[in-house]
Amino acid sequence: EGWSVTTSFDLDEDTLNVAGTIGCEIADLTIENAAADSSAIIGGEKCRIHDCTVIDTNTVVSNRHAQLAVIVSGPEAEVYNCTIRGGAQAGVKVHVLGGNEAHAVDISEHALKAAGDNGFITHQVDLDATDRLPFEDGYFDIVVATDILEHLFDPRKILLEMKRLLKADGYAVLSAPNHFYLRRRIAILFGGGIVLPCHDSNEWDYFHIRFFTIGGWERLLSDSGFVIRERMYDFAIDVPRLLPHSVDRKLAKRFPGLFSKHFLCKCGKA
Repeated sequence: EGWSVTTSFDLDEDTLNVAGTIGCEIADLTIENAAADSSAIIGGEKCRIHDCTVIDTNTVVSNRHAQLAVIVSGPEAEVYNCTIRGGAQAGVKVHVLGGNEAHAVDISEHALKAAGDNGFITHQVDLDATDRLPFEDGYFDIVVATDILEHLFDPRKILLEMKRLLKADGYAVLSAPNHFYLRRRIAILFGGGIVLPCHDSNEWDYFHIRFFTIGGWERLLSDSGFVIRERMYDFAIDVPRLLPHSVDRKLAKRFPGLFSKHFLCKCGKA
């Protein structure tokens, strides 16, 4: 209770669980050489879990890849900047339980059932067809829309709605894929299509209908009334594999249009 941890672990192909209770802070935690399994960081009431990184050793596309589960079991908790580096399909799962009111908006009944099973209050909404989401002004502390906007005909309309829903000191976590990082630019130059290699789709029925450069992405956020508080452009990167991870991250931060595969931002209201 009330303790903090800031350290680095080299697991040598194993997993790690870190747990704290009331008021703990788990920060700047690096877990290297993670196995194809889940490491967990668990916090209680009023805990802060942030800037925690798992470095995945699996670089082959398969169903075996490192995961980081961040589990919060109490109110007034903060979770941010928890990421996976490396790996082919690695990801972070954040579970916010107890004392937090969480809503999920989607058009898919299947997705909403999964959200409901995990404690979310669900709302079936077609974001392209609606002009107003079913919430009062300033209702939310946090709004999350990751890899949503590229599927919408009018992403700015939904961003304006997100701004309306946020409290004055609230923030939005927003992301969109970069179809034009260096490797993709070269592929397009030599006749490759716009479809990302991780997607099993055709150009004529592709589910991405909006495409962003780094400049276009940041202008969209600004024009929608948001101020970028934090750029996490080293969240998913594509750089020469001979470089150390620290150099990878610096390149992605300095030249996100070339080396970042995702534009991920934490934004406040302008």
